[in-house]
Amino acid sequence: LGADHLCALLGALGVLLGHELSQPLLYSTGGALLLLALIANLLFGVPRLNGDLEKLAHEIGQLQRQGDLSSHVTVQGNGLISDVAQEVNAIAIDVETVLHETQTCAQRVGNGANTLRLAMLRASDAQTRLNSSAIATAATLEEITVAINEAAVNAAEGAEASAENQRVSTTK
Repeated sequence: LGADHLCALLGALGVLLGHELSQPLLYSTGGALLLLALIANLLFGVPRLNGDLEKLAHEIGQLQRQGDLSSHVTVQGNGLISDVAQEVNAIAIDVETVLHETQTCAQRVGNGANTLRLAMLRASDAQTRLNSSAIATAATLEEITVAINEAAVNAAEGAEASAENQRVSTTK
């Protein structure tokens, strides 16, 4: 027993034994039962409560060390300790749910990023092909321009030669 428990027990005994010195309450049946109940509670209730608290603390520590939120704290009885254990289990379930939702969201973001990357690669490939086509078209237009200029030069030379032939033929 701790010092606090011993003081409470002695205080209760003092009240029961010396309620009125001329009429001690201990000698009545109710007083004796009350004293026995108090002693039993102090001897057996407090250590059991301490043991339950130690067990709860141990199980919460294991839950924390393992990091496995699917395992839960053992709930026994209907008292305050079991209420605390149930709340710890509810918190673990809530945290596990949030982690699962976060993992699902992260997978969706990853899938979206991969889809976006593939779309960008396709767009880049299409842009490369478009650039190649534009370069080929520009080269073809350059060749056509050169051919037109050559044809124009040839036509001009032909026109000059024809005009020269016509002058020569008319002068003869």
